[in-house]
Amino acid sequence: MWLSSRILRATCLTVTFILGVFFNSLIAVVYFKDWRQSVKSRVCERILLSTAIANVLLQCFITLDGVLYIYGTHVLFIKEVYIFDYVFLFLLIEFSFWHTCWLSIYYCLKIVTFSQQIFLWMKTKFFSFVTQVLIGTAAASLLINLPFVWTVDIHFLQNLTSTAEDNYIIDLNLSYIIFNMMLGCCLPFLLTFTSMGLSVTYLLRHVFRVKSDASQFKGVQLEAHITAVRTMVVRLMVDLTFFLIIAGSLTSEFSFGESWGVVCWILVTFYPTAQSVVLILGNSRLRTMVGCQRVVS
Repeated sequence: MWLSSRILRATCLTVTFILGVFFNSLIAVVYFKDWRQSVKSRVCERILLSTAIANVLLQCFITLDGVLYIYGTHVLFIKEVYIFDYVFLFLLIEFSFWHTCWLSIYYCLKIVTFSQQIFLWMKTKFFSFVTQVLIGTAAASLLINLPFVWTVDIHFLQNLTSTAEDNYIIDLNLSYIIFNMMLGCCLPFLLTFTSMGLSVTYLLRHVFRVKSDASQFKGVQLEAHITAVRTMVVRLMVDLTFFLIIAGSLTSEFSFGESWGVVCWILVTFYPTAQSVVLILGNSRLRTMVGCQRVVS
């Protein structure tokens, strides 16, 4: 059982590393070229470029964490290496939540028609300072996760009969974990859920209006709206699944049952890949580049 679990984990690490790095690098290259060729890139392109770069880094750290976990490399590295891994792993995880949050807010401000002055002001400010927002979010994520250095303690076991996965114990400060989870996970997820809910509701109403007055709108426009709704719902489901796993792992101090732990671990390794697939399937240009046009349509 232990050997089959180890082989499964190693296989998932290899597959997700290749797919995650490839797809996210593809997205990053596309939007980096656009950024280099145009004087002023669009807000969405800057968010997607930052998202792709962060997902490449996240995939690399998830792979590193998996290697440390599977092969028990505590013999080679001191515990500070593990703590460094956790700091940047959770920094990138929470930064990924914030990327989804800012992208969903962008879509909300772009799609939904607001008449209130406050929303018009928010739209102008957000579109003008999105680069500063992304940099500030990265800095804030680092500050939130830096206390991991002092609040996490790792004890290596000397039991030679234990498996590689069980040869160390992680002690976490529960108060800090709750604080970290509220700011780094719950807050961006609630903002994402709210903005996506507004956008999807608005789009669905628009789709129903299009169906009731087909002579006024073209079928291509209707299909674009349906694709947008489907993409946003799928992305919300992916983030919700990942959010629940991370929240459960933090509050339970990484203690899952054997079978459920393997399933959650596999889902976590696939998260950057799933993010890239959702972005590609929701973007006609990226979809064409990887030959997925027929799949989506």
